[in-house]
Amino acid sequence: MQNKQLTISSSNITRCFLLFIVLLTIGIGLYGYNYTNAWLAEKKYTLNSIAGSLQKRIDAYRYMTYQVYDKFGNAPAQNVDPGLQETRLRPDVYYVEKPHKKTDAVIFGSHDENTLAMIANISDYLD
Repeated sequence: MQNKQLTISSSNITRCFLLFIVLLTIGIGLYGYNYTNAWLAEKKYTLNSIAGSLQKRIDAYRYMTYQVYDKFGNAPAQNVDPGLQETRLRPDVYYVEKPHKKTDAVIFGSHDENTLAMIANISDYLD
């Protein structure tokens, strides 16, 4: 007849302790992997959301800009209002001073009187 009781020896205790350490290390590693994966997925969804909303905003601005340029871009030459005055900010950068200051107008590059008149009309339209 054999003794079916578990014998407690130092080798059995060491084996159980090593098994516990290995399983604990694997569990902590899996937890860290899962946590990092969830954090990266959250950041990915956040960036996708920001990029999508930014693309929608850019498309809306592009549509409005095309509407403004379609309305005023092909207009015939107009007379410049004598109240308009342009101030040179930097080389080839001009600020248009106008009586209504709700929207500012800045011209980049060299331009002529027709450009100044068109900018004044666009600015008045946006006011």
